[in-house]
Amino acid sequence: MKYVTAILIAIMTIGTVSAAAQCRILALADEIGLTDQQREQMEKSLTAEMRERIQLKADLEKAKLDLREIMQADKIDKAAALKKSEQISAIKAEMARKRLAGNIDRLGMLNAEQRAKFEKIKGDRMERKARMRDRDCPGEGRGFGMGRGNCDRPFCRGAR
Repeated sequence: MKYVTAILIAIMTIGTVSAAAQCRILALADEIGLTDQQREQMEKSLTAEMRERIQLKADLEKAKLDLREIMQADKIDKAAALKKSEQISAIKAEMARKRLAGNIDRLGMLNAEQRAKFEKIKGDRMERKARMRDRDCPGEGRGFGMGRGNCDRPFCRGAR
C-alpha cells in the first residue's frame, strides 16, 4: 500500500511547463529572421495550444483532487484509485502529445536557413549550460551560499 501511495504522490507532484516557455522560436525571432507572417502564424499556434493546455490542466487538477479524496477515505477503494491514476497518466500523456505536436508544427513553419540558425543557437546555449554545470571547481556556480569548496587550484575562489 505504501508503494501505491508513493507512486500516486509522485504522479500528483509532477508539474507542467507553460507553452510560452516551450516556444523558444518566438523568443529568438529576430535572431533567426522570422517574417511577420511567420510570427503571426506561430503566435496563433501557440495560443491555440495554450487554450487546449488550460483545459487539460483543469481536467488534471480535478482528477488529482478526486484521487486525493479516494486516498483520504477511511476505506480506500483500490480499483477506483488505480483507475483515477490511469486517468491522470492519460491526461499527462495527452498534454505531452499536444506539446510535441505544437513544437513540430512551429518548427515546420521555418525555412531551411531559419531552422539551421535556430539549431545553432539552441546548440550553443546547451553547450554553455553544460560547461556551467560541469565546472571542475567545487564551490562555484549555483548552490547554497558562496561556499569555499575544497579546490586546490591557486587562483580559484575555493582555494584555501
